[in-house]
Amino acid sequence: MRGSPLLNSVALLVFLITAAFGFVRLTSARITKPVDGSRKIIPAARSEATVEVPYRLILSAKSRAIFIDSGNGKPVSSESGVLSMDARNPAVSLRVNWQTPPASGEQRFAKLILEWPGKPTLTRVFDAPGDIDDFLELPAAK
Repeated sequence: MRGSPLLNSVALLVFLITAAFGFVRLTSARITKPVDGSRKIIPAARSEATVEVPYRLILSAKSRAIFIDSGNGKPVSSESGVLSMDARNPAVSLRVNWQTPPASGEQRFAKLILEWPGKPTLTRVFDAPGDIDDFLELPAAK
């Protein structure tokens, strides 16, 4: 290999930094964190094709706060109800804050059951050693 090892190292460092900025820009545009602490899905484009999806949430312990956001701008905070979702880009963001902290080594879970009209019931279990803060992308409706 020709050239100075110092110049080769500097060139490699510049390349890696440029690649890192590009990667961060590509991967950070989907989710923001509003002031209230809940996560909010930013829809790519407003869609008129929305679907009402009944849901149930089963928790392993009592919660202090629940935030379920389906990207419609109105997060819900109950253990059952109906989510209004974009049929072309359905997604759910879930945040559960527990009333009491879990014991050392204890895993807490939240089981989300979505009853999409005309499709089989979808069940997803979220678990964590503390508060749950997770995201689920669903297959688009056809």
